[in-house]
Amino acid sequence: MVQLSESEEIKLGYNYVDDDWREEDYKDCPLILELNNLQQPEEIVDSLYNNLPYVIPLYMRVITPGVSLKKYIFENGHTKLVYEYFKKK
Repeated sequence: MVQLSESEEIKLGYNYVDDDWREEDYKDCPLILELNNLQQPEEIVDSLYNNLPYVIPLYMRVITPGVSLKKYIFENGHTKLVYEYFKKK
C-alpha cells in the first residue's frame, strides 16, 4: 500500500485470495490495483492507462458520504455511468 495523503491510497493485491475472487467478474486479472479517495482520480487513471499498456481500468466508484454513490465502467477509454444512488433525506 502507498499512502499518498491522509485519505489517498493505492493498493496492489491479488485478485484470488483465500480460495475466493475479490473481483468475480474479472478472473482474467491476477492483480488488482485499487486507487482510493484520490483527489484527481481520472487524471491518475488516464496516466496509468496511457503509460502502462498492461493496465486495464475496470470501474470507478465515486462516493459522496451521506449524499450519493456512483459507479462507472471504462469503455473504449471513456467512463460510462452504470449505477447511481442518492440517499433519501
